[in-house]
Amino acid sequence: MNEHEAGEDEVSTEEAVEEGRRSLWRRRLTKLAILMVVWLAAGVGTVAFFELKSEPPPRPPRLPVAVPPTPLYASTSEIADRLAGSDVGCEGRFRIEGLLTCKSTLRDKSGSPCKLEIQNYAGEDAPARGRDGFIDASFHFAGFFLYPLTAVAGPNWAVVTCPDIAPRVVEVLGGVPVNGGASPPDFPLPPIPDGPSVEFVGDVAARLAAVAGCNLHDIADDNQSLHCWTTLPGHESCARVSVHRTIEDRDMTIRYALVVLPGRSGAVIAAANWVVSLCDPEIADQVAAGMGGVVVRPSR
Repeated sequence: MNEHEAGEDEVSTEEAVEEGRRSLWRRRLTKLAILMVVWLAAGVGTVAFFELKSEPPPRPPRLPVAVPPTPLYASTSEIADRLAGSDVGCEGRFRIEGLLTCKSTLRDKSGSPCKLEIQNYAGEDAPARGRDGFIDASFHFAGFFLYPLTAVAGPNWAVVTCPDIAPRVVEVLGGVPVNGGASPPDFPLPPIPDGPSVEFVGDVAARLAAVAGCNLHDIADDNQSLHCWTTLPGHESCARVSVHRTIEDRDMTIRYALVVLPGRSGAVIAAANWVVSLCDPEIADQVAAGMGGVVVRPSR
């Protein structure tokens, strides 16, 4: 804990952190509910409904780094304006329940666009606690869908974005980076089939749908990845589908999934230039056989 936080009242730490997590998860679930309504209105496919829990599992409440007491920002707009005035950029601003999201003009190493999620806690009694809850919930959500994030934390604010552009965000805004899943070590992978190769992520999703179902698509802005739910009876669960421009990018995605999955009981299927990360490992062999890939399981 840094000196800035040490002077705060410790009595309600857990409650404040929990509230920060609840707030972010309510926003995530609101977006998911909107997506479900749009799909129903459009009459696209058969949508399977699942019980959604509004609470993430308990997580460590404090950040692993000391956050400096400055700089302070008065609002999310001030932070966004500062980013927009730099090469980081902040385009297409969108607000929901105090969260400001926008798209950076910078891209990650694979060439994919990076989003920025900005929160500010100016005027709150315990800004560091709300900040920590927001960052913690962001990392938990990213781990659920298997993609890396880094947060930039300041005394009363936080920005969550791609690991590759986080150092530049620190240069522009100040604060310190908090690692929530940067590129994993370059450990060896088993042989992965050269084919079948695909051009569009929708093609991979269609193959998954034919084997195990793939409903509730949430497609990334770059059209290179999507999230869906498998619908096999007794195995309704989450999945992430992605296509990759390079083998290096594909292997980084696999390695990150293998780092995350040991605590989440999942499995990874891969071939050529695509990856399917399953939250339910029991259907991995069936999905791999049906899609022409191999199962790359995390070591236990």
